[in-house]
Amino acid sequence: MLFIRTLIIGFFHCLVICNALQCLTNCFYTSNVTTPLLIPAHCNQTTIARFCTVFLQSTGEEGTYTVSFSAWNLSSKISPISIRTCNLFANSLLGNFFLFSIYTGCQDKDDCSRELARNLTNEINKRQYDFRAIWTELAPLFSNSSSILNNSDLSCYDRNETIHQCGSSTQYGLCRISNDIYEKKNTFSCSTLGILNEISVYIHQYDGYSATFDLHCNRSLCNDEATLNSVKGILFKHGVTATLDGRLVDVDIVVNHGSKILISFALMIISFVKSIL
Repeated sequence: MLFIRTLIIGFFHCLVICNALQCLTNCFYTSNVTTPLLIPAHCNQTTIARFCTVFLQSTGEEGTYTVSFSAWNLSSKISPISIRTCNLFANSLLGNFFLFSIYTGCQDKDDCSRELARNLTNEINKRQYDFRAIWTELAPLFSNSSSILNNSDLSCYDRNETIHQCGSSTQYGLCRISNDIYEKKNTFSCSTLGILNEISVYIHQYDGYSATFDLHCNRSLCNDEATLNSVKGILFKHGVTATLDGRLVDVDIVVNHGSKILISFALMIISFVKSIL
């Protein structure tokens, strides 16, 4: 019985230790999209972790991106994930702005995040757009001159797809439509939490698991499927999205069978141990 207990403990210990990696961590810097990835000399701290991670964010027209290296500790029970987000917004204070970010991880070898960062940098470098042309096409779909000056007559579709007033002379409002890409479902609403005159597109993709496409606009009844599809068409035409339905990368929804098998195997061992004790 002691041998079996030792074997079980060794098995679970190996699940953690045998998958340990050496990862670059506590590293953050800014670079230009026109130059190859060059990790600064001060980024020399490493740690033992379950997997390595990289975060990159591009600010569009500024032509720069930030890079951050980190790691998940050995006690973490999750696997590397890949998340991409894209945010295009405009308001009376900041003007037009664009942010694109990638957060992902790897666990195939020690220090794998360096090679991963190089690949992601290439993706960022390819995402160079004519933002003025994009906004010129988007602007009529999001707002009109009267809605910018007077928000009291803004009408939006609500969650029941009925029309009601959104905003007033004392409270600024925005029409909102949120599209679940994989589920092919839309949610309609009125938001009164937005910044004055802000209009935006926000795309969030958790590769293989979820993808959403959100619009905030201040033109009456702009949160409808026709506007949604028109915005998706413009972003796809300019290469911001990889698919016409609004995904940032062409990845279909998947099921993580490997995790289920591992959990089932662990539960089977636990049941076996209980039966012999």
